Amino acid sequence: MDCDFRNDDDRQAHTSVPSCPDCGGPLRPGMVLFGERRDPDAEMATRRAVRSCEPYLAVGTSSVVNTSTGLLRYAGDVGALTVCVDPAPTVDSRYAVHVRGTAAQVLPVLFG
Repeated sequence: MDCDFRNDDDRQAHTSVPSCPDCGGPLRPGMVLFGERRDPDAEMATRRAVRSCEPYLAVGTSSVVNTSTGLLRYAGDVGALTVCVDPAPTVDSRYAVHVRGTAAQVLPVLFG
């Protein structure tokens, strides 16, 4: 977090905060954390991606946070099939399809 290095493709598990290969400081995750402002360019890129997606797949979200509810609403407005993957017995009724299960159970079946 001491420099501008970004690692948006970090898929390994960590037992401690990873260090930046450029400056040695703590490596910031490639996501927006609660209480932070969203990057306007990233938000526009997300909306472009949602506009061209079919289906819109939401995995493990309660759709309570404004970002996820806004994207869900936008995906429905642009005609995407909205699909929620979540183990909860009920999810936001605006999803057209609810696949009940964990990401670990469902995603390998969908993308295996």
